[in-house]
Amino acid sequence: MRWLTGMMLVLGVFVLPACHYVSDFKYTPPATSVGKMCVMECLSRRLHCQQTCNIARENCDVNHDENDYYQYMAYHDEQMARHEKETKFMIYKNKTKCQASNQCLCVVNYNICYQDCGGIVLPFSTIE
Repeated sequence: MRWLTGMMLVLGVFVLPACHYVSDFKYTPPATSVGKMCVMECLSRRLHCQQTCNIARENCDVNHDENDYYQYMAYHDEQMARHEKETKFMIYKNKTKCQASNQCLCVVNYNICYQDCGGIVLPFSTIE
């Protein structure tokens, strides 16, 4: 039964966002102390996941900034070698590219872990 509930959560997390994004959940903790300790481990994993994801996004942003700088310097050196005046050199900042390429599933994995510990996770959209 727990496996079926976990699969329903996974399907709900991936299918429901197609309709609308659910960002908040209602958590009912497990009844046992072992289950509650298990949830604490889930929380620790979620925090680590989020920190790792944030670092990956920051590194991506820095790499894009460095790449932009090297592109400009190559353009600048080329213009100087030709004895030509620099014209506009456009750098398109697209920070969303880093965020899109580093999508983390921290909340999804946390919710699955929470349920595996015996807790109940419901998206707010299903709560009345």
